Parts: sequence; C-alpha cells; structure tokens
Amino acid sequence: LRADPETDFIPVLLLTARASVPDTVEGLGAGADDYLAKPFASAELRARVGALLRERRRLRERWQGPSPASLPVQLAPAADATHRALVRQLVEVIDDRLDDETLAVEALAKAASMSRATLYRRLDAATDGTPADLIREVRLARAAEMLTARAGTVSEVAYASGFKSVSHFAARFKSRYGVSPSAYSVTVERG
Repeated sequence: LRADPETDFIPVLLLTARASVPDTVEGLGAGADDYLAKPFASAELRARVGALLRERRRLRERWQGPSPASLPVQLAPAADATHRALVRQLVEVIDDRLDDETLAVEALAKAASMSRATLYRRLDAATDGTPADLIREVRLARAAEMLTARAGTVSEVAYASGFKSVSHFAARFKSRYGVSPSAYSVTVERG
C-alpha cells in the first residue's frame, strides 16, 4: 500500500493477535498508522478509525489550504496544491503586514525561503502574475472587505491596506473594481 502512489495516502490500521512491544514497533515501522491488538473493543476500533480519518482530513486542509475561490487572487489554470500552499503562505505574510506601505518583494521571498527569481517563477506559475501584483491584489481585496464592512473612511481604508496615498488607492481600486471606493461601499450596500 505504501509503495503505490495510488494507495499510499490510505490510513492503515493493523488488527492483529501479535501484541508484544517488538511486534507493535515492527508494524508501525513498516508504515502502519496505528496498531490494535486482538481482542479489541469495537468502540475502540471506531474511535481509532475516526481519529485517523480526522487527522488525514486536517492535514489535507492544512496543505491544500483554502479553495481557490476563497483566495483573494485568481490562480492559474495549471496551479496545483503546492501553488495554492505558496499563495496562501504569501497572502498570510501580506495580511500580517497589510498596513506596511514598505512591504516589498524581498520580504515575500524571505518569508517563502526562496530567492527573488525563484519567487517570481513560482508565483508566475501559480497566478500568472508577479509578487508585486499579488501584494496589490491582496491589498485591494482587503480594502474592498473593509469598505463593505464600513470599517472606516476611504482614506482610513487606503492607509490601513498599505497604500501610500489616497489618490493612488482610488485609481487602483477603480481600475480593479470598476467603481470608486466610495461608490463601491454604496453599491455593495444596495446590492
């Protein structure tokens, strides 16, 4: 099961009459996820299976990250789970420093433990864009969320989302959403 990529993800629970510690160590060392010696209670078996399945689900969600629809940027058609994880990691860095107008590509590269060139290549494969595009898109998405939640005036939202000037923010926002920031909050309220 562990050698075949088609089945290596399936949780393995050994049910056996071999109950000694060396047997348990050997079974776990061979790749089993859990080891249950006979006789066993059916409630214990159900609890162990449930725990294994919950753990696999939790790990899958952690490594796959949020669905592409919940990311503030559009992923490239060829993006896979590794790309989603990278984008999710970078979005978290941007969110943590959202109001920092000096946040630059170097900080993203450092957070991702890669060179600028590697970051550009991987992000281009993941989003068909550059790190600067990612920073701008996340900032605009968060600004739209703040405007929707009426979290402040347009100028407060502009500075809170890391833009250096309100006019630059308004121009980028209008280019992205087709309406000015002040009109956006009114449109969302009516919609």
